[in-house]
Amino acid sequence: MRLSHIAFSVNDSEEIENFYEDILEFSLKRKFLMDAGIASKFFNVNKEVDV
Repeated sequence: MRLSHIAFSVNDSEEIENFYEDILEFSLKRKFLMDAGIASKFFNVNKEVDV
């Protein structure tokens, strides 16, 4: 089985990056800012979000 994507909603981006790297032993491949309109559709949050 290959895991291609996983997402968590968190308040502290540093905390989740540490979780990915230290606990799951994953490496961050890319990071971007999601537009508020798209974030609203996917996450019901009306602001730009880090992805």
